[in-house]
Amino acid sequence: MGDVFAIECVGEPNEYAIDMAAWHLGTMMTGTFRSSALRFSRSRALVAQSGLDHILVQLYVAGGFAGDADGRDVLVEPGNVVIFDLSRPFHTQTTDFTNISLLVPRAHFEAVFDEPAGLHGLVLSQDRHMVAILAAYVQALAERMPHLLPKDASAAAVATAGLTTTVLKEYAESPAVGTPVVSPFRAAARHIDDRIHDPDLDVATLAHELAMSRATLYRVFEPVGGVAGYIRRRRLTGAAMALADPANRRRTAAEIGYAWGFTSETAFNRTFKAAFGLTPHIARQRGDHVWAADGEVDETAEQRFVRWMRLLRP
Repeated sequence: MGDVFAIECVGEPNEYAIDMAAWHLGTMMTGTFRSSALRFSRSRALVAQSGLDHILVQLYVAGGFAGDADGRDVLVEPGNVVIFDLSRPFHTQTTDFTNISLLVPRAHFEAVFDEPAGLHGLVLSQDRHMVAILAAYVQALAERMPHLLPKDASAAAVATAGLTTTVLKEYAESPAVGTPVVSPFRAAARHIDDRIHDPDLDVATLAHELAMSRATLYRVFEPVGGVAGYIRRRRLTGAAMALADPANRRRTAAEIGYAWGFTSETAFNRTFKAAFGLTPHIARQRGDHVWAADGEVDETAEQRFVRWMRLLRP
C-alpha cells in the first residue's frame, strides 16, 4: 500500500499482523483489510509521486481511526463509511481494524458532484438508511468477489459506482450536479478541463469565454479556494499523473509541464515543488521502480498492485 500511504506500526512491530486481499474489476478496485493498529499518512509529496487521482471509499467493519483530511478533523467508528480524495493529503491513526475499500476513478464522481474534492474526509453513519444499504452491499460484494467471473466483475463495478455515488449525492456536503441545469461551477470547471493545457487560460480569459463577470467567477470558486488556485491544482494533478504514467517515459518533465499549461520549465518546477515538496524530476524517479517489471514474469506483488491502481480508468 506504500503508493497510497506511508504506514507506521503503532504497537510493537513483532506483534503486527495484516490480512489483505484485493480484486481488480476493470473500472474500479476493491479490497478487504484486517490489520493491527497503524498510522497512515498521505503527504503532498506522496500525492505527487504516486500518480493516483482516485476516490477511496472505505467501510469500517470493525475498529476505526482519528485523523486529519487536509484540515478537516475525521473520526471514524465501526460501521461508518468514510471517503478520501487521493489528490489531497490526509493523516490518520487507527485502532486494530477491519475495513472494505473501494478505489473508484474520479470520473465516476465528477458526473455527479460539482467538486468531488469536497467529499474528502466525509464520514457517514449507518443510522442513515441509504448508508446502511450501501454498507450491506459492500459487505456482500466482498464475500462474493472470490467467486465472480470477469463479466460479473464488470457488471459489479458499474453497480457499485452507481450505488456509491447515489448514496453520497443524498447525504454528502459536496453539492451534486444540478439536473437538468448545470451549475455555474460545473460549467466553469468543465471549460477549465477543456482548456487546461492552454497556457493562456487565466481568470480574465475564463470570465470572457464564459460571459461571466470576474466577481461572479470569484464567488463561484470561493468555496474551493479560488479560481486561480483551482486551475493551478488541476494542472499540477494532471502533470503529476502524467509523470507517473509509463506511456510518458520518453517525454521530459519539462515537456509534460508545457503540455499542462505551464509557461516555462522554471515555473513548472517552482510551482510543483511548492505544492508537493519535491521536484518533478524526483517525483518521476521515485515512481520509476513501480514500472521496472511491467509485463515481466518476475513482477512483484507490490509492483502489480500499484500498477493496477495507476492504470485504473473509468
